[in-house]
Amino acid sequence: MLCERCRLIQFRACESLNTNPDFANKLVCVLHETRQSFLTSILGGCHFCCLVRAQVPGRTEIKSVACDELGADVILAIYHQSLASTRARGVQVLILSRYGNAKLEEIETQIPEVYSSVLENQRRSARQYLLGHQNSAAIQPSGSNPLVNIDLVALWRDECLRNHSLCRRGSPVTAGTHRPTRLLNVSDLNNPFLEETNDSTQGSYVALSYKWGDGRKALLTLKENVETHQWGISLGDLPLTCRDAIFVTNWLGYKYIWIDALCIIQNDGGDLDHELKHMHYIYRHAVLTICAEGAADSHAGFFHNKNPLELHPCQIRLTDASESPNIIRDVVLKGTCSGDNYISQRGWVLQEEVLTSRALRFGAQMKWNCMESHAQETDPIPKPKWRLSPRDDSRYENTHLLDSVETMRLWLYAPERACNISQPFYGRPTPKANSQRFVVWRDLVEQYSKRQLTSAKDTLRAVSALSNMFAEVHGDTYLAGLWKENLVPELAWFVETNDRRDTTTPEMRLAAPTWSWASVGKVNVHFARSPLGWENKSIRTVDPVIIKDAFCTLGDPIHGSRASKGQVWTLRLFGNMKKFLLRQDPKYTDWRINVMTYGGRIRNPENYGATFAEENTARQAANPRFPALLCDARDASRVVGEAALDLQALPFAGDGNREIPREMEVFCLPLRDGNLLNEVREVFTCLVLVPRSPGSSSFSRIALGFVNRDRWFDGDDDGDEKVDCEIV
Repeated sequence: MLCERCRLIQFRACESLNTNPDFANKLVCVLHETRQSFLTSILGGCHFCCLVRAQVPGRTEIKSVACDELGADVILAIYHQSLASTRARGVQVLILSRYGNAKLEEIETQIPEVYSSVLENQRRSARQYLLGHQNSAAIQPSGSNPLVNIDLVALWRDECLRNHSLCRRGSPVTAGTHRPTRLLNVSDLNNPFLEETNDSTQGSYVALSYKWGDGRKALLTLKENVETHQWGISLGDLPLTCRDAIFVTNWLGYKYIWIDALCIIQNDGGDLDHELKHMHYIYRHAVLTICAEGAADSHAGFFHNKNPLELHPCQIRLTDASESPNIIRDVVLKGTCSGDNYISQRGWVLQEEVLTSRALRFGAQMKWNCMESHAQETDPIPKPKWRLSPRDDSRYENTHLLDSVETMRLWLYAPERACNISQPFYGRPTPKANSQRFVVWRDLVEQYSKRQLTSAKDTLRAVSALSNMFAEVHGDTYLAGLWKENLVPELAWFVETNDRRDTTTPEMRLAAPTWSWASVGKVNVHFARSPLGWENKSIRTVDPVIIKDAFCTLGDPIHGSRASKGQVWTLRLFGNMKKFLLRQDPKYTDWRINVMTYGGRIRNPENYGATFAEENTARQAANPRFPALLCDARDASRVVGEAALDLQALPFAGDGNREIPREMEVFCLPLRDGNLLNEVREVFTCLVLVPRSPGSSSFSRIALGFVNRDRWFDGDDDGDEKVDCEIV
């Protein structure tokens, strides 16, 4: 349905705006002269006016040159000749209003009749539904909700199940596949109950990914009530997010849903560990996962009163009246709709995102994301993510759409496809292309480190399902967050800045190997990257470090902690080692963080910036949270490099306003050499170690260092020696 103004949209040149460079080569059309006219059309159900209103939802009037000049409330603008263009990107319509500016874009794919019918049916039923719920803040559905377009979800799902071989590999839903120990049976919405699964359990199940939230108590399955839950659970007792997920599961025709709070006995340690060890199977074998992005916690729910007229693309006729004859073009225009994603920063959700092959996301709008396509209510026709036909060189097109989560999913469920995607970087299949799985892992670790966990003790536990699947698929050896088969670059991690979370204490760090990023707690970590490796033999360098032995037999691999007093992990390296002096200088820290990282002004009067920049100590590590200096062991005033400390330093001792730098002897063991960040001078990326006892060959890691190559070899005596050392 369109209002009278939207049935005839004619664009013309406007001489009064030609002198404004912002309107050069643009045609304009006054959509509505007054706010009252615009709002009347919206209340009357004009699809296009509702779509325009959704793009500029501001309530505060702002100055608009175009609206003032033309005496209008809402103006549309297009580029001259855009209606005559046959470019693949299509038409863009600019929205200029007194409440903000936005744009609409043409949908490139023609909407099939089956999708058009589903969308039109929802708009028709939702129009009547909204009239009866004008004052409802949250929908409480009973049977069906016209604002949740289940028919559209069914189209997305059916196309995936029918046509996507890659998704079937990722999530095999055939008989005999893995089932969780318990599932919530929702075939009868009046009496959902917890069901123990067995070989006779039939039917696919849905999984839920959501944010539990803090504070408000939610219903959990406990040892005390598990039998009661097997008889039945009242919907009224369930938090709203879980209740909404149950409705969606039932509406889609599925009998079962897996919700962690209800399907795991939360106060039974044995049951928790058993289910967490099999989490990779639970999310993989779910037919789809409901992701409650728009729910702030388990009580918020994810159904919202969103008018489908504000979401659905709108077909409209545009006329370029500046040409003779007029250019007329029928287009389907789409807008955008975004909102808060409350689960994107939750640490536990990362592995759930990777392991599920089909995700139905509920946020500001519904979105579909599977291994081969993606769609959303504002652009409902599923679009392929990539083309991998072996007979078509365009198979690498659109690979930029694959983020680290999707790429890791490909490495788990279709590694040969993932290797093909890596080949454009190397030209042909090579071992390097296959090793890209480790690069993706490190990208995921960096992303994961930025997410939140309620307890830092869960740092390894919250990615255990992901690491289990990775090891199972590739046969690699897991070492507390790192992989033995690619250990050298994975040791080059450091604690990154822009994070207020506390690192772990030195005592708590004993719960994991000091060479693992998990040992510093749940804080931002980053892996040092270098475009050069050990292949550059035209320059003076050291021999590459050799991994003599590496193992990590944690007493509890899920929790990442020791179960006994005996040693359960170690790392033995053979390589060059050299003694340096580590200096924690508050003036350098001030300059490094406030000037180099954030571009601010140094608080100390001395010109430390010029001194450190001249020595090329900065920019070797990306942005270390706890920077320190590495100095010549024979001359403490001579800076040779920079260190990124693993833990926060002790407070600086001081006498009045005089701050005293802290110093200690350390040993640096180079992992790699390279020309970091296109600096002229090359550096060694090193582990910075301290002996566990005087004269011991057993060390603990305390930092990642970046030593200037020239400084390393300075003097007739190189000052280093080949050592066989143990790091714990």
